[in-house]
Amino acid sequence: MSATFDQRGGLWRVSISDSLVLIDRSSDFGKTFSVPTVVNPDGQRMKAQSEDRPSIAVDRAGRVLVTYPAEGRQAMTTYLAVSGDGGRHFSEPKPVSERWEEVKDYQSKLVVDGDSRPYVYWHDERDRRDYREVGLPMYYALLEFSDTPNLVNRKVVNDTCECCRIAAAFEPDGTPVVLSRMIYPGGVRDHGLIRRDAGDWKTWRVTFDDWKIDACPEHGPALSIGDRGTYHIVWFTQGDKRQGLFYARSPDRGRTFSAPVPVGSREYLAGHADVVAVGPRVVLIWLEFDGTRHRLRLRSSEDDGGTWSADRTVAETVGPADYPLLLNHGGSLFVSWNTKSDGYRLLHLP
Repeated sequence: MSATFDQRGGLWRVSISDSLVLIDRSSDFGKTFSVPTVVNPDGQRMKAQSEDRPSIAVDRAGRVLVTYPAEGRQAMTTYLAVSGDGGRHFSEPKPVSERWEEVKDYQSKLVVDGDSRPYVYWHDERDRRDYREVGLPMYYALLEFSDTPNLVNRKVVNDTCECCRIAAAFEPDGTPVVLSRMIYPGGVRDHGLIRRDAGDWKTWRVTFDDWKIDACPEHGPALSIGDRGTYHIVWFTQGDKRQGLFYARSPDRGRTFSAPVPVGSREYLAGHADVVAVGPRVVLIWLEFDGTRHRLRLRSSEDDGGTWSADRTVAETVGPADYPLLLNHGGSLFVSWNTKSDGYRLLHLP
């Protein structure tokens, strides 16, 4: 399940139920929800999982956009559907990849900038010459609405770690920025920033943990860019130089970062974090597991990541739990969290 707020404070959720993609809306901050609307009435074989989840966004015009992973002509295909009437009806879902009939694509990330321009990023196999090759290119489509959404595909970068979710954000001036686990020489799976400058995508390495692994970590990073332009990143690693969950900040557009700061408890498997920055406030949220209970842990900063509060538990549950997601509505922060035992919770962070 994923969630977002619209301009009026409505909380929108997208979820998977068997072969259907469902959306609903709450006008009372998650206490009650509308009757779900089916996005794909014909049903499909779904391929969603925590690192490759359905996504939802609402732009300033009130359009509701949904992406989700399902089986098409290929085993993994990312679909897009759009509603122009407040979520009552959706367009027929269409693959975002122009090559969806020939090659797989997955791990999509949907984000909308301040001018209501939606971007979709994903990992794509179209340039792979041999299935044994390590790493995939990342592609994107910038949606331009006319009679139908324009889904022209463009390459962002090569050599991404295909099993880790993509993180994306926008600078204060609207410049798109992406954070992804990359594959560097020697099979090292550390992280790189990707930014669109002067029409071209440029990438550079920003974590140096030297995690050499010939496998899929399935543990993507998180990125937030504050109103002051400070980059905030959080990531997981099992590298030669450090292990666990870490945070760092950059006040100079990612050219340099602070020393990595450990987050949470390695003993309790701290991971799957999210981060959001609003003004001088920065919040980190992550999961820990003691063998019985999943705990939602949090730390916060009031000075743009310079100093931090003590860690605290904001919720817990017994049994399976989805990854937590941070939401911002008009400067108020919330955690969206779905669990098997306790259901869906929207937690306000005062």
